[in-house]
Amino acid sequence: MTWGQKRQTYIIVGLVLLILIPTIIYLSLSLYEKPTCIDGKQNGTETGIDCGGSCLLVCRNATTSINTMWSRVFDDGFEVIGSALLENKNTRAIAVDVPYRFTIFRNDIELSFKEGLITIPPKQRVPIIVEGLDKGIQKIDYHRFEIGEPREWVYEQGEVSPFIISKEIMESEGNSPKIFAQVKNISFDETMKDSYFVVFIYDEFDSVITQGTTYIKELAPQEAIDIFFTWNAPFEREAVRFDIMELNR
Repeated sequence: MTWGQKRQTYIIVGLVLLILIPTIIYLSLSLYEKPTCIDGKQNGTETGIDCGGSCLLVCRNATTSINTMWSRVFDDGFEVIGSALLENKNTRAIAVDVPYRFTIFRNDIELSFKEGLITIPPKQRVPIIVEGLDKGIQKIDYHRFEIGEPREWVYEQGEVSPFIISKEIMESEGNSPKIFAQVKNISFDETMKDSYFVVFIYDEFDSVITQGTTYIKELAPQEAIDIFFTWNAPFEREAVRFDIMELNR
């Protein structure tokens, strides 16, 4: 190969590279997919597939299961009400749409059941009240309360309850106490409507004796209102403490 031929070859190779290299760079940049939390892959800062790291979703293997503190049904002869208290021990993870089911039985025969979903913020205990369990004329032998896995776990976004409950007092009159408290809407710009609250009464063994609910139709920003709970019949055991909680419906 003569020097002229070599020179021509070098020029051709140089031109090919001059065209090819920018083309490869362009194609690489155009085909590159930035890691996201919805691409079905574990990439970027994720610690699992589309979860952990900078993603909103929390990986399930990084969470502690929801705990059932207790469950009970109350039968006043006319209506059966199921109550339970759930606890989310996770420090940042919100359990979204936890499925639950209350079932009542007579002689191992299912009489009635109710199902629902509840979202539980981190580091909180959340009550469940289920009304309308139908027993007909039967007597209830026992109940079963079951929960499933949340639809998803997400990181807390800083939301807090708009209510503060204070000035809680129990006035004892035998086994029929009255419960008083004050509820304040701590929001500066949002009026809270159709808010429910529940109280659970405990005996000396920390077992639930009964429960009661109350309703606030409307509470303006920074407004406080007194609430109370009363019962028509004496309790079966002596009441020693109580818990008042917001009830999500």
